[in-house]
Amino acid sequence: MRIILLLTLLSLASCTSDDIQQKPQETGIIQLTVRYDQPPPAGAIISAAIFECPFTMPPLATPAFTPTAFPATGDLEGVPVGDHCLYVYLDVDPNDGPDPKFDLDPINALPEGAMSIPFSLAEGQTLPLEVELYLKGGGGRGREEDSGVASDMGVVDPAAPSVEVTIDCAACDSDADLIFYGAPGAVIGMPSYYHAFSQPTFPFTATLSGSANVMGAAVDWAEGEATFEAYQDTTPGGMRAEAGEPRSAPVTLSLKPGLNAVRLTLE
Repeated sequence: MRIILLLTLLSLASCTSDDIQQKPQETGIIQLTVRYDQPPPAGAIISAAIFECPFTMPPLATPAFTPTAFPATGDLEGVPVGDHCLYVYLDVDPNDGPDPKFDLDPINALPEGAMSIPFSLAEGQTLPLEVELYLKGGGGRGREEDSGVASDMGVVDPAAPSVEVTIDCAACDSDADLIFYGAPGAVIGMPSYYHAFSQPTFPFTATLSGSANVMGAAVDWAEGEATFEAYQDTTPGGMRAEAGEPRSAPVTLSLKPGLNAVRLTLE
């Protein structure tokens, strides 16, 4: 009996991964209708991202389809079943990295403070959803062209926190986007505040009466402890600095009503 048991265990141990069939992931389909008030540019794609809720990186799936006119309808296949969140944008230039460019790529409209659209999908289900896109551009909540000084053109409210960020970089000789981001608290997990500035010159200064999250939705600066970092996105893509990109050390301070100075140095 012991010999039979030993042979059985040895047989199981010798199995390769090809011998073990894993249960396929349960999926469904989102039938997505996208509305926008402009025709789609040539080569543009509708890009979607499926996340766990609340918004958690990385995405579970990133399906896409090509629109020929708006409203555009396409099937997002292979979407994991369960309760998840959806984010959609029109990727005008699919070669400029996976993240939406705030003054170029229209994004889905969201309720104030929301970062994505919640949905529930069952196995084999085809779920119809509709989104409307809008172009969020310019200034401190998007991009500022050809400038070492930027402003979101909002009025600085002395009763609420605002931020004046100054970023130095002695060795920067690229006009790649300058990314400034942060979050409440002493550690940045998913950034709550995210700004992309185009073609910066250094030292760079921006006065920001408000902020935006990584999906472009407007958010207010929260009073209390906050941590900030910055980098120059010389290798486009992602939401954090990659190896070799000029970046700053994190800076933590307490945001108070009025103008709060944040100074960062890229190295």
